[in-house]
Amino acid sequence: MKMERTVMTQERHHTDHTNKRMEAADEEMESLGLEDLSKKQRRKRLRYLHIAENRRLHRKEKKKEYKQRKKERAMQIQAQAKVLPAETGDSPGNQFQEIPALLTSAGNGAVVTTAGDQEVHMSKLESQKRIKTKLEKAMEKGLRVVLDMSFGENMTQKEASRLAGQVGRVHGANKLCARPFHLYLTSLVQDGMLYRECVRRNDGFQHFMGVKQTAKHFLDVFEKKEIVYLSPDSPNDLLELDDDKVYIIGGLVDETVQKNVTITQATDKGLQTARLPIELFMQRQPGSKGNKILTVNQVFEILLKFYVTRDWKIALPVGLPERKGFILRPDSSIPIDVLNKQGVFPLEYDKNSDWGEKTSEDSEEASSSSIRVTSRQSPDVRKCADVDSKSTTYT
Repeated sequence: MKMERTVMTQERHHTDHTNKRMEAADEEMESLGLEDLSKKQRRKRLRYLHIAENRRLHRKEKKKEYKQRKKERAMQIQAQAKVLPAETGDSPGNQFQEIPALLTSAGNGAVVTTAGDQEVHMSKLESQKRIKTKLEKAMEKGLRVVLDMSFGENMTQKEASRLAGQVGRVHGANKLCARPFHLYLTSLVQDGMLYRECVRRNDGFQHFMGVKQTAKHFLDVFEKKEIVYLSPDSPNDLLELDDDKVYIIGGLVDETVQKNVTITQATDKGLQTARLPIELFMQRQPGSKGNKILTVNQVFEILLKFYVTRDWKIALPVGLPERKGFILRPDSSIPIDVLNKQGVFPLEYDKNSDWGEKTSEDSEEASSSSIRVTSRQSPDVRKCADVDSKSTTYT
């Protein structure tokens, strides 16, 4: 009798425990939204939730490791700051100039590459000031590069959207370069589809720093003798960049890949044309079927890299994706006179000067005039800042 009561008590406890587990499982399923799912769907959902939870824990662990590394880096820099005067014998004044940039990199910082290809650690605010200074100098004396947006009327919305994304990447690359270009967007009508797509795809497009936007055609802004229109169909190889020239990149996204579109427009207007020297410095890998058609931002990035290196063997691989199957030619297959000019800078080009650093001359010029128009600009350029204020924005 006593044994029967013991068995019944155990069964009752087991039943209560089972009921509690079932109630808990029902509540959990209800909280996860599983009560209305079939067994197969529930299993899929639970598998997904398990994977998502593992990813969340992994991100949490990585974030913890990053904070630990940042803390160790800050301690290391502080230790270096204390030891450096004793090791180098520098005065406290010199020490103060070198260490703060390193210290700020341990917090909310950025890495900036100078004209000499040196990495400088600085805070985000200092980085933004540096970018602003570079772009201001670019608008005064930088090489002028134009994105011709006159093809926008003939594009579909999808093509216009892709071009707008490329414009954003052009602006991003220009900001980060040690020697940015003075960038123009011409034939960009504010009530047009292409302008609306640029605003939609790029936050703050109307206030892009270092970019001049105008509804005028580039022939109404620059003199014809200054213009060089870049086209893949041109017979002329672009071997050098001249600061007195204006280089036009056709803002064209054509999914059907129509040939001779840009070269036809340029020759009809009697303009000089040139193409990137891809065939001169690069060759296709065996079996590759890639073409030489590049996007707007790829052409722009190649020009940026060449301007600061003066070497097409360095610049061309920057913009040519690997999927196109191009590799550099051996030096023996490149004309010797062209090869000897690679890496050679013009006499007037100071490759060690840093546009990100303000000088005393810059401060005096900024106080006397907010915008300086150089002598090599045409009269129409001087008018643009005052006359065409609705369609032209200095940012």
